[in-house]
Amino acid sequence: MTRRFVEHHPVYGAVRGARLLGFYALSGVGPTRELEHFWVAPEQIGRGVGARMLEHAVATLRADGARVLRIASGPYAEGFYLRMRAASRSVAVHATGKDAAAAGAGRWAPETQAYLI
Repeated sequence: MTRRFVEHHPVYGAVRGARLLGFYALSGVGPTRELEHFWVAPEQIGRGVGARMLEHAVATLRADGARVLRIASGPYAEGFYLRMRAASRSVAVHATGKDAAAAGAGRWAPETQAYLI
């Protein structure tokens, strides 16, 4: 996540005392938004931090009039989003240029959507 990204997108953190437990960002405008950079500290996984952050994201977006939250997740995180009542579909990952192989071009990855209505 770059400084420029943080300056232009809402970024939220889960904090206990002076310790950052996790963070996420939102992007987009209108009825469909994107969940960006959703990270939970490894030692906090399974302790409800991610669930509370996702609930916060959904409440924040509902209050702003959004109706769909798109989540591009890795295969290891998809189960979490499904447990949180998001719907899943697989989409092709497309990338071009010299970094295409590193980006996983040609593979299928889950895209999960949370319907906020």
